[in-house]
Amino acid sequence: MMSVVERLSAEAAIGKVMYEYAAACDTGYHGDVVASLFEADGEWVSSRGFHLRGRAEIAAHITMSGLERFAWAAHHLSNGAVEFTAPGQATGKWLLLQHSRMRKDDLFTVAHGSYLVGFRCSTSGWKIRKLYLRVDSILEVNATRYGTAL
Repeated sequence: MMSVVERLSAEAAIGKVMYEYAAACDTGYHGDVVASLFEADGEWVSSRGFHLRGRAEIAAHITMSGLERFAWAAHHLSNGAVEFTAPGQATGKWLLLQHSRMRKDDLFTVAHGSYLVGFRCSTSGWKIRKLYLRVDSILEVNATRYGTAL
């Protein structure tokens, strides 16, 4: 059983992993940084039809998202909850609100969904074992329709 201090320390470390994930996306979709947060054989799965395995696939997809899809994005994670499922293992849930500007079609988008993430602790710290992104809705607005480019 974890002590209160061990639990709080682990929750803070897991929260930092999710902060680093969002920050790597929000500062240019740095696929190599995102992939480094995963176990070597980690998985990134989305309700939009993506299922990536391993750091190379994850890095390539995240980098492509920045180069081809998103001009910029801001990931807002809230209502985080972490549950320790076994020694050195945890599951976390976060709500997502993402604002972004698409490279094509001059669209500003607001997406709503959630993350369900499995973590495992090793000698190198907490890593993502499997991340599932559920996208519930996406609102699209023409970015220049209202007289200003976002």
